[in-house]
Amino acid sequence: MIVDIQKPDYETRVAILMQKADEMGIDVPYEVIEYIAQSVNSNIRELEGCLTSLSAHAELMNTPISLEMARTSLSGRIGAQAPRSVTAELIIEMVARQYDTTPEDITGKKRSQQIALPRQVAMYICRRMTPMSTTSIGAAFGGRDHTTVMHGCDKIEETMKADFAFKKRVEELMGLIENR
Repeated sequence: MIVDIQKPDYETRVAILMQKADEMGIDVPYEVIEYIAQSVNSNIRELEGCLTSLSAHAELMNTPISLEMARTSLSGRIGAQAPRSVTAELIIEMVARQYDTTPEDITGKKRSQQIALPRQVAMYICRRMTPMSTTSIGAAFGGRDHTTVMHGCDKIEETMKADFAFKKRVEELMGLIENR
């Protein structure tokens, strides 16, 4: 029997970290869980290792676990990993999370406003942050035509010019993707 074992996605990593922290009996703030889940995407053993290191560091220093402490104590462990390159899949995943939808909806056929806007935002970010052509972006978004991608990007640019809050949200999202 052949089994395809893939790396856990972000939500699964968060759930694993929360479960492991509970099993270990350590109090880990949610922002630290998110930091580790975003930074470590290789395997469960690495996630568990980060928690063990944090727990040991907190116990040795007699301090509670905080985001700043996690960044400092895990810098060697997390900084040693190769950075994840920005891909259409990563952008779709992060945009879906920000807009409380799924990657399947973003790449699917639904055309409602609550799906179309995140899809267009994701297309816009792909255009800005990857070397992909509009044809390649369209293919990554469920086989859409390159003119659909161009239209979506133009629409997002127009909205960003007219709505500062929206522009800021898109730019923050691009920052999150870049620094994940």
